[in-house]
Parts: sequence; structure tokens; C-alpha cells
Amino acid sequence: MDNEGTELPDLNALRGLMRAVLIEILRDEGEENGVNEYTAKAYDSNGRHVMSAKINFYIFDQ
Repeated sequence: MDNEGTELPDLNALRGLMRAVLIEILRDEGEENGVNEYTAKAYDSNGRHVMSAKINFYIFDQ
């Protein structure tokens, strides 16, 4: 949770930020705690939901 917030110029910038943050979380925490799926939600300054993003990574043995 980011309580400070980040001002971005447009939705493309938000998409890029969400992608980068989710990849970093998956890389840093996924192996450590075994969680392979993370979701991020973005809200505007009025508290309205603007965008959601989900990342998941699974390895299946054959």
C-alpha cells in the first residue's frame, strides 16, 4: 500500500508503473514466500478506482 501516492501524466505511465512494481514484487517476494500471484489497484486523488493489474507466474512439472 502506497499511502503517499504518485502523480503520473497519463494512464500509459500508470500502466508502466504498475507493471514495474508488480514485476519487482514478484521477483523480490515471490520466491521467498511462495506466492506466485499479485494484484495492484490504483485510485485517483478522489478515491475512485482507476486501474487494476495482476501478475502471476507458475512452473508446472511434466
